[in-house]
Amino acid sequence: MDAHDATGAVDLVDIGSPSLRTLHATVLGEQDGLFELRIDEKDVTGPAVGGLVVINWIHHEHPRVSATVIERDGPFLRAMERRRKARDRRVFPRVVGGIPLRYRIVHTREAEVVTARWMAGAPDAAPASEWRHPDPFMNFSATGLRFDDEPLAEAGDILLCELGVGGRPEHWRAVATVVRLIPIHGAHEIPGACHHVAVMFSDAPTALTE
Repeated sequence: MDAHDATGAVDLVDIGSPSLRTLHATVLGEQDGLFELRIDEKDVTGPAVGGLVVINWIHHEHPRVSATVIERDGPFLRAMERRRKARDRRVFPRVVGGIPLRYRIVHTREAEVVTARWMAGAPDAAPASEWRHPDPFMNFSATGLRFDDEPLAEAGDILLCELGVGGRPEHWRAVATVVRLIPIHGAHEIPGACHHVAVMFSDAPTALTE
């Protein structure tokens, strides 16, 4: 990716912010993995030097880049690339953002009854200790999620889920099935999370997937 190709409007995700705030920004140039950016919003305090960001190009087919901020001067910042990932080409593409999620694994013998009660809005009787709250920075699509966590679930496990989308106040219930677990390269960067957990919704309200 040369300097000319990298320039353009981007969504800049501030991973250090409590809600994973997404900022409108512009890549002014790039050389050898060092990105020059301008934040196109007023009175923005973050991201700070040393903070992690994700750069998503809006109008171009560039890979998504995660980077570390190494210099900040008002709206201008420089960020050094850590890794990149090709854009998703699914019919329902995955988007990246702050998805507050809690989930628990349901034992197979109780799955039919428990999932039906969950989707009907009944309170869950399991203790709070059985619920997991993974990092909200995850991939979300109309068909499922991919989040980072410890490998407590296995492929085929059924999950009760409660999640929100895009900073909206609503939370929705869903039922999902674990599709696969993928070891994370450089897992030490996210304490406690060493696997990508990919799940597919088996029951979810239309309002969640629209």
